Amino acid sequence: MHGLGGGRRPELDNPIQTFLAVAAAEIRTTRRLVRTWVCATLAIFVTLALFGFYAWLEGVYSTSVIGRFGTRFEAGQYGVYLLGAMLLALVFLSLDIRERDEHDRIADVVDSRPFPNIVLVAGQVAGLTFTVWFPMIVALGLVQAFGMVARTFDWWMGDTIEPYSLVALATIDAIPVLTLWSSLLVLLVVVLRNRLVAALTALFVIGCLGWIIPDVPAYLVEALIPVSNYASHASDLAPRFASPDVLFQRGALLLLAAGFVVFAAVWHPRADGSSRSRQVVAATVCLVSGGIGIGSLVVQAENGMQQRAAWLAAHRLAAQQEARTRVDVVRLGGSVGVSPGRNLDIDVVIAFEVPRELTALVFSFNPGMRISSLAVGGVETPFSHRDGLLTVNLSTPMPAGTTDLLSMGAAGVPDPRFAHLDGAVDPWRVSARNALSALGREAGIFERSYVGLMPAVHWLPASGANVDRDDPARRARDFFLVDLAVDVPEGWLVASVGGRHADDGGAFRFASDVPVAEVPLFASRFDRRAIVVDGIDVELLAHPDHFRGFRMYDIEGALISHLEQVHQDLRNLDLGFPLSAMSFVEVPTRLRTFRGGWLLDGEPGLPGVVPLKENGLPMVRPEHRYLVSRNRRSEQVDAEEKLFQLHNISRNLDAMAGGGGIMTGFVGSLLATTGARGEGAVALDRICRRLAYDLVEPRVYYVEGLKSAHNYDTVEGRGTAFASMLSFLILEDRRPLFRRGRVFVDRPEVWDRALGSPLWGLETDRDPAGVGARPGSQGNAHRVWPTRRARPSWRRQAARRTARTVRRPELSLVRSRGSGRVGWRTGRRLAWRLAPRLRSTGLSRFHRPRWPLGRRPDGSSALREPRSCSQRRGSRGCGVPRDGSPGLG
Repeated sequence: MHGLGGGRRPELDNPIQTFLAVAAAEIRTTRRLVRTWVCATLAIFVTLALFGFYAWLEGVYSTSVIGRFGTRFEAGQYGVYLLGAMLLALVFLSLDIRERDEHDRIADVVDSRPFPNIVLVAGQVAGLTFTVWFPMIVALGLVQAFGMVARTFDWWMGDTIEPYSLVALATIDAIPVLTLWSSLLVLLVVVLRNRLVAALTALFVIGCLGWIIPDVPAYLVEALIPVSNYASHASDLAPRFASPDVLFQRGALLLLAAGFVVFAAVWHPRADGSSRSRQVVAATVCLVSGGIGIGSLVVQAENGMQQRAAWLAAHRLAAQQEARTRVDVVRLGGSVGVSPGRNLDIDVVIAFEVPRELTALVFSFNPGMRISSLAVGGVETPFSHRDGLLTVNLSTPMPAGTTDLLSMGAAGVPDPRFAHLDGAVDPWRVSARNALSALGREAGIFERSYVGLMPAVHWLPASGANVDRDDPARRARDFFLVDLAVDVPEGWLVASVGGRHADDGGAFRFASDVPVAEVPLFASRFDRRAIVVDGIDVELLAHPDHFRGFRMYDIEGALISHLEQVHQDLRNLDLGFPLSAMSFVEVPTRLRTFRGGWLLDGEPGLPGVVPLKENGLPMVRPEHRYLVSRNRRSEQVDAEEKLFQLHNISRNLDAMAGGGGIMTGFVGSLLATTGARGEGAVALDRICRRLAYDLVEPRVYYVEGLKSAHNYDTVEGRGTAFASMLSFLILEDRRPLFRRGRVFVDRPEVWDRALGSPLWGLETDRDPAGVGARPGSQGNAHRVWPTRRARPSWRRQAARRTARTVRRPELSLVRSRGSGRVGWRTGRRLAWRLAPRLRSTGLSRFHRPRWPLGRRPDGSSALREPRSCSQRRGSRGCGVPRDGSPGLG
């Protein structure tokens, strides 16, 4: 430690100056070591390689990897690798910290100085921490500089890291973690005295952490894992530097580091004359305080999950009494005041109808809201609001057929945990590295820069308990008219049901033309792009910096003509678009866009509002190879070809659960104003959705199958990002990169149940994932009228024939009280055609092969395919599905 053994002598009476002198001496010593430069170079190389590879991948294979890999919103995921490299570097830099002083013959000089051991150990820890922290800052700075250059010159690859996540990684993440690890390593060196044993112990600890961390449940991430955005994604729309819980956890880590430093000073071989008993007490207090801090966060998170379970139990119990408490909402109107990040103020009037005699009214209403007033028929009525159940006690029973008004005022911040209580998979209880994070976990975001409230949060009262709402076979949808005035800060735009109109008081008014079952709310400082198609306002609301992904050159004219043709085709079938406006709204990635229940439907299906994931379509690079042919310059590609390529991009996004594709959103809005109910409702809904795709866009290949979040319910392997890069570059294996999740239908038990069970009565209480596979494999349009993919006109004709039966209103399996524009009701003819299919078992899309079972030269059995079948693969009788697919939709 040359700064203490020679040169100008520091003021040793000042502990701070001594601490700084020791830290500076440690930095000078370690920077002269060859292994310091080797470790720094490897850490920088690993960082640049990961970010560079995935930046290239994002530019070349944009639509195939968005939502899983990227550069802008993935600082938390890649920061784990960078921090891991720094922790390993500290192991090789710190284990000979005492031997270096003895080898340089300055240990005796240091021991003779009159400063305490705690100052010496703290200075060494600070020096080691800064030594490995500085290369980390250099690596992140190089990545950010490259991204800035790429943005400035509009390169086809490369982007900056979201600033809040970058600063969080470099400061509140890196500094506490590196300090804690440095102090622990110094303690191991002082206590064990053997470098080999200390090194093996440190590597064992790192291995245990690397094995345990990926399995930590998502709800415990902020309490246990000191890496921001590890279980979620960063955001430009709703940037988040650190929550109070995160700052509290980092403080607890620094307390643990302080305890390790004090214990290292106690056991240090250098005698300083300090009272060891006092130091032991101080170290114990630091360690206990840090442990209690982290433990309190764990208990708080556990209480949150127990609260969610208590809500579910209360609503399950209330659902059993719905025959005597549930009303039919006819109209909902009023005003909503939004103070982002602080308060949501609502004043609504609900017109309802009583289907049977009731003595109480029960609504689902978010427990984060506080009710200030409530009246039924203009008379103040006693009520209770507990566990998200709003129970209105009627003084006299209300007879069947009665219509009345319920007026209510409330304020608060909606609790996002209240959504989807009965989901087959709780995204908060699965592993932090579960692929469900790509679909979002928070059903509501209420922050200073962004407000996004999905209907499942129940920020508005909804009739009945908050269970079985995503299972139409158990609970019929409640359709009602909406008329809301929404007041937001100046400069903000709002998206909700129906067209947006400026009110006299400065608010925005939303009124639906037809009854809807859900009311979402999105608000922020959006930039807006809009076109008018056949009298319908189609708008895009997105972050100002994200329109590069939407800038699909000059395709507005072709897009308008295409949408006008779609609307004309719908009108010819008496199936006009039911709403007067349609909004594509950009949402943060962490906002949950898949439904709950046993199905976990990946298509939000909101009326008139299509959420687009921030890391989805907005991040598509306009210059990537799907938009521009390799042999043609971008300005030479005509608008029609670009439009068709845009459809291909939307198709890839549609294939993702919650991917936010254009056609998925259009079809979801088309069907959001109606839906099946009762037995067979799930299968019938899937058929109508499949037919709607054929009506809207028959030219684009529709990836059949159930868009369910069950497909994403899988944990990516440890080190997936790095392993995928090596697999791609060395083994030329692209499957780890483009695989989006497990296909839950590829299990023998699912096929056994599919072959032996009809679709009309799905046993949703057993293995929800397996049950959910069957509507995707059987309940599609090919089960009604098989068509050929090579002949789009055949599919069109089949869709038209089905639409003529769908719009017949004789059989009320599908409920809707709207005008004729809604149209999607089930007629007797369709029910007559569907009944044999939905009540039968087996998979009729398969056909018996016409070639015999033979033997290969090696003796294994195989099907001997006639030569003629190789030329007519996909035709009837060749042993494969008619559409040439592997057999499942």
